[in-house]
Amino acid sequence: MKRLCCLVMACLLVVCLSGCSFAEYVKYVDWGFGEPAAYDVYQIGETYSGDGFTITYKKCERWDDYSKFAEPEKGYRFIRAKFLIENTGEWDRYFGSALFTCYADGVEADQHYNVNCKDNMEVSVKLKPGETSEGCIYYKVPVDAKKLEIGFAPSGVFTTMAGFAVNA
Repeated sequence: MKRLCCLVMACLLVVCLSGCSFAEYVKYVDWGFGEPAAYDVYQIGETYSGDGFTITYKKCERWDDYSKFAEPEKGYRFIRAKFLIENTGEWDRYFGSALFTCYADGVEADQHYNVNCKDNMEVSVKLKPGETSEGCIYYKVPVDAKKLEIGFAPSGVFTTMAGFAVNA
């Protein structure tokens, strides 16, 4: 165990000294999981059933109700996606907006937290068995993006488990 800890620390030191961020490092490491698994892409109104939870894709739309202080820069716009998450398992689980990532033409888009909206999905919320959480996630995407998709990856999983098509 001590040897493993030393190896991990040495790897992190090499990453830090090489000027590469840990996130960039993770992209290039062969973790032994093989090729990323294919995943289904869900449309508005459809539900993804995971291991002990469900995610219902309620809606997705262009969002223009922002304040002048939060206006996206030229060439970008905001979208708002609404999800309902239910813990159908037997133990407490954490869910939230941190588990979702939007991709515009394959490039990760910035998540936008709107302090003026009461419908924001929490970054992380504890759900007991049978409990639900509903909320919106906002993203800043290029106006000219051809393909928009929101991916979901549960905590601790390196690959996307489900995708949600964006037609906003």
